[in-house]
Amino acid sequence: MKGLRNVFVGLLSALSMQAFQGAQAADAWPARPVKMIVPFAAGGPTDVLARSLAMELGARLGQSVIVENRAGGGSNIGYDAMARAPADGYTILLGTATVVTNPSLYKKLSFDPLKDFTPIALIGTTPIFVWVRNDYPAKTLPDLVRLAKETPDTINYGSSGPGTVAHLASLLFQKRSGTVMTHVGYKGSAQALNDMLGGVFPVQFDVPQPMVAQYRAGSLRALATLSSKRSSTFPEIPSITEFGYEGIDASALFGLYTAAGVSPDVVDKLQQTLQAVLASPKFKEIMAQQFVEMPAQPVAGPAFHAWLKNEIDVWHGVIAESGISLN
Repeated sequence: MKGLRNVFVGLLSALSMQAFQGAQAADAWPARPVKMIVPFAAGGPTDVLARSLAMELGARLGQSVIVENRAGGGSNIGYDAMARAPADGYTILLGTATVVTNPSLYKKLSFDPLKDFTPIALIGTTPIFVWVRNDYPAKTLPDLVRLAKETPDTINYGSSGPGTVAHLASLLFQKRSGTVMTHVGYKGSAQALNDMLGGVFPVQFDVPQPMVAQYRAGSLRALATLSSKRSSTFPEIPSITEFGYEGIDASALFGLYTAAGVSPDVVDKLQQTLQAVLASPKFKEIMAQQFVEMPAQPVAGPAFHAWLKNEIDVWHGVIAESGISLN
């Protein structure tokens, strides 16, 4: 009995020491600059958000957070770099919707986001909208659905590129609305918008940022946001659910991650620091300028992991049914 008690006491002591050492590690972290991987080129919307986030995180952590752009491979180069990073918390990742779509779009990946990343928290989302030229006969979403059903596969529409969340959202919309339209893929929203305004096609599925200037100038009309509720940045635009289409929540997303196996204490410190950034009026204003909508309640840790898994499952179904593959 005495021997068992000694083993029990020893086990408690070991666990206490482990917890103490973990707390010490969290207190010491970060002792040097932190690297933030951005899987896109410098100058784009994700990079702009990343640099604002890095500055705010660094100010609170007391160490510089240095943005490292690792573009290419549909963002897989950056994700692979994160998966290979040491589990010390000194490498973090600003991920986008490709975290949840790439596992189904690419047959061979060197990483598994659910296994190789530790999710810190969801930063925000930007819903996909259905945009039409202002001179197009479809003045409402029901008008577009009616025209598409009357002349199936004759309406061309654009997006920022094959396999992007905007393209996938268009496929989900067509499935739910019983319509068939023809996708015209581009490498980026700007070229697609130019062709749309030039008369190449009348409809585009996209986030607000590249479209907002023409929308406010009256050249474009937004028929709906492909989400279950209205956008906080464009409350005048109806939600898809208002037209009877349930279960469509298509958004570009931004989340923060670190490597799998990072100390829970360091992860907790990262989560707390990030939540402090997200709660600051200054950062909220930056997000609003980028048309990024922040979650009403924090989505962090296990809740973020579960949210990501659900998103991966949703887009896997859309991708598998459409037969899209990017390699």
